[in-house]
Amino acid sequence: MACFLFNEAAVSLLKITADELDVDDPNWIESYLNENLCSRRVIFVIKIDAYNLAPKFSSRFTVSNYLGDDINMLI
Repeated sequence: MACFLFNEAAVSLLKITADELDVDDPNWIESYLNENLCSRRVIFVIKIDAYNLAPKFSSRFTVSNYLGDDINMLI
């Protein structure tokens, strides 16, 4: 499953803006994402539309909201 994040959801998850991602060292972003996202639990609200359903069955979803990483908040 692949998720695409835009605007507020991306900033909430990454804790940095798109402008801050624009750096000269391309390896910086890979290191940053590995250090901050690997092995991390996240809770998303995703948008499912006709693109995700038959006959295409795409497993790429747009995140409409990032809810955090505390599973207990869902109870």
